[in-house]
Amino acid sequence: MNKTLCSKDFNRIIKGNKMPFELSNHLEILQRIAHWKEESDNLTREIEIISRSIKAAATKELKDKKIRRRHYLTLKRDYLEGKYQRFIDKEPKVGFKNSQIPDTGIITKYSQAYLKSYFKRVESVKGGMVAEFRKIWGIQESFQENDKKYYHEKDRSKHTHHTIDAITIACMTKDKYDVLANAWTHEDKGQINEARKLLADSKPWKTFKEDLKKVEEEILVSHYTPDNVKKQSKKIVRIRGKKQFRDENLLDKKGNAIPNFGKRLNEVEVLSKVEGKDYFKIQKNNETLYYEYLFDKLGNIIYKKVPIFKQGNTIRGSLHQDSIYGAIKNPLNTEEIRYVIRKDLESIKASDVESIVDETVKEKVKEAIANKVLLISSNAQQKNKLDGTVWMNEEKQIPINKVRLYANSVKNPLHIKEHSDLSKSRHEHKQIVYGQNDENYCMAIYELDGKRDFELINNFDLAKLIKADQGYYPLNKEKELKGKKVQIPIAKSNNRDVVLKRGQQVIFYDKEIEKPKDITEIIDFKGRIYFIEGLSIQRIPSVSGNVNEYGVITLRYFKEARKSDEIKKDNFKPDGAFKLGEIKPTRKMNHSQFSAFVEGIDFRVLPSGKFENI
Repeated sequence: MNKTLCSKDFNRIIKGNKMPFELSNHLEILQRIAHWKEESDNLTREIEIISRSIKAAATKELKDKKIRRRHYLTLKRDYLEGKYQRFIDKEPKVGFKNSQIPDTGIITKYSQAYLKSYFKRVESVKGGMVAEFRKIWGIQESFQENDKKYYHEKDRSKHTHHTIDAITIACMTKDKYDVLANAWTHEDKGQINEARKLLADSKPWKTFKEDLKKVEEEILVSHYTPDNVKKQSKKIVRIRGKKQFRDENLLDKKGNAIPNFGKRLNEVEVLSKVEGKDYFKIQKNNETLYYEYLFDKLGNIIYKKVPIFKQGNTIRGSLHQDSIYGAIKNPLNTEEIRYVIRKDLESIKASDVESIVDETVKEKVKEAIANKVLLISSNAQQKNKLDGTVWMNEEKQIPINKVRLYANSVKNPLHIKEHSDLSKSRHEHKQIVYGQNDENYCMAIYELDGKRDFELINNFDLAKLIKADQGYYPLNKEKELKGKKVQIPIAKSNNRDVVLKRGQQVIFYDKEIEKPKDITEIIDFKGRIYFIEGLSIQRIPSVSGNVNEYGVITLRYFKEARKSDEIKKDNFKPDGAFKLGEIKPTRKMNHSQFSAFVEGIDFRVLPSGKFENI
């Protein structure tokens, strides 16, 4: 359905990652595929005619023949309809790939077999049947159009839809399947009213729909994010690639050395051998087992070797991005340091050309692109193609293989390491290897006299703190106030350090209206529960020339399941402090605006999903 015959150059140079809708010749393309739409509409009409004729079929054979014909035409119609739809869609649809559907079936098959080894009754259901029961029981909303009943697409915007499906599946017992089959039989016979009555009476209980809506509103969705970043590692010590073992042998409970298990012997074979010399015995479940000793080439008994393990702190995550940067002085302003990166010609993008540092090299590259010596790929995943050599000086046979680009997005890079003494430059700014931050571990909040400050600790900073045995975050922050250096202590809540991490759940309160001591004083949790999605820093230059820094906390409503691109369409303003009565899908605020109880500091989440005060 997603395959189309197309010119290679058109696909690579013009289309690229664009959708058909975004192309300049979209109308021209639609004219060429109009026959798909026409054929699809004709098939729809034919299916409707056959559906009506099925009910009037004189014999079972004729009826079955018409049903098979309808199935065939439906498959053909859906294929053409889907193919045409891909050319008019303005954005990609979220859903399963065709390859994922059989994968799910295989996983279900083996999961069911495994669970049956533990539980007496294990059943699996198809997604299509779950959807059918959602419609029958009124969970999936419907609408009328042209005297026909249609259903809205399943709402996946909230995480609670998983709960609704789980309850529906639990109620899909065998007798409900029998009711559905009987209803379909009545429908085929033209007994529509009888079919509707059967389906209406099949609800698990009378208020099933209303109760599920109540559950959806009241349920607390718990988001569990384990802190694995600073998790201790344990590995076997190796010297020059070889495993290292302890000198002493592994001992049993009585203190005797345990050899490697050799060949198992029976009681008859033992009679001709000497215990302690040829064989040893062990007791297992009130049974005596005999084993022949295992010997090395020198005739020594081979004992079990115990490897030496080394345990220590480590960072489970990326310390910095893969790209490495250098530093140069701005030719137009020698006081300004700019960061650069080297890329080969096969990796540069069209937007990179203007960022080439050397003007001569830039012109040579532009000339190569114009002459189609260098073919820039529009697909970021594909490398560029070289149809020849890009020369710096063809006469002297000096090619251009790599170019140096200004990394305009890099403003405050990490100091990864210093260059070795052999390659160290006399210029201070050239003595360091720079990199971009990849992940932030936490944000520590500091407070003095009611004024807040912050410290953003990334994985690289965390590694340095652990190495220096200084904990996971500084307990004080040094800041200059009115010409004096002041130590600002870390903020406390519930006698615990206020340290924010990704994945933590928070319960907001309006600090201008409310003054709750803990979560027990909050009556209504609606619109208050969020989890931290991101921690970052914002730098804003002031009029005086100084740069003001703000810790930025990005949060997501605990029920919100939509992607960020979809949420943006709502066109709401996520910024600012929490206000009572405001329910936003996402929030964004600085460290001084944050007013909430934090998971692990003020409350814990129980296995039931409920909150408990610490």
